Amino acid sequence: MCLACGFYNGRLVIDMKAQAEKREARLTAKKEMIKGQQAEAAAAEEAGAPAPEQFEQQEDAKAAALENKAKQADAAQVAPATTKTQDGK
Repeated sequence: MCLACGFYNGRLVIDMKAQAEKREARLTAKKEMIKGQQAEAAAAEEAGAPAPEQFEQQEDAKAAALENKAKQADAAQVAPATTKTQDGK
């Protein structure tokens, strides 16, 4: 399949133009969201609200705790022991 146009053996397999448009719309929305968050942070900073860095640190701590919990759960899983049935098989 051609990664530039999405054709394979003369057939359109993936509509690359539509995917490019979706990606561009998604990136534009993301950029607008970031600009809005920056404006909110600037307004909150002027009002004397806590800095966003504090929230980021809290989120990082929560994420680290969840990762540790997941690692512990993975380590705690033990393979089931094989047992013989009553008839010795």
